[in-house]
Amino acid sequence: MIAGKFCGAFTVQNSTIVNNYWLEEGKLHIEFYNISAKPVATTGKGTEESPSVNSYQVKTYQKAILERSK
Repeated sequence: MIAGKFCGAFTVQNSTIVNNYWLEEGKLHIEFYNISAKPVATTGKGTEESPSVNSYQVKTYQKAILERSK
């Protein structure tokens, strides 16, 4: 649990899926981020003073809010 959210991540077929679940005002909030598993850019020199930094494309975002019907 991070910042009051259940969080997870997995990679399948060159996409990393990051998911978050949390309760807020009795409703279940769910988020999914689809991120490319291959970097779109690498910066830095790859040294101790200037390490390599990979940047990844966020392809899609989805959010749902679920509540119980009465």
